[in-house]
Amino acid sequence: MDHVRDDLSAYLDGALASAERAVVDAHLAGCATCRGAAAELRLTARLIAAVPLPLPSRRLVPALAPRFAW
Repeated sequence: MDHVRDDLSAYLDGALASAERAVVDAHLAGCATCRGAAAELRLTARLIAAVPLPLPSRRLVPALAPRFAW
C-alpha cells in the first residue's frame, strides 16, 4: 500500500471526507512509518499552538492609522 503522507495534514485537521479518512485510518493501522509521521505532525501542531502570540507595540496602531484613514 502507498504511504499516506500527502493526506496526513488534512487527516489530522479533520478535513478529509469520511471515505478518505477511512483509507488513512486503515493505512495507519498497518504502517509504522506513517504512524510516526502522524505523531510528529501532532507534536508539531501542539508545540506551535503553545507559542504565545506576540502583542503588537503600542506604537503600531498610531503609526499605521494614517495609512488606512479614509
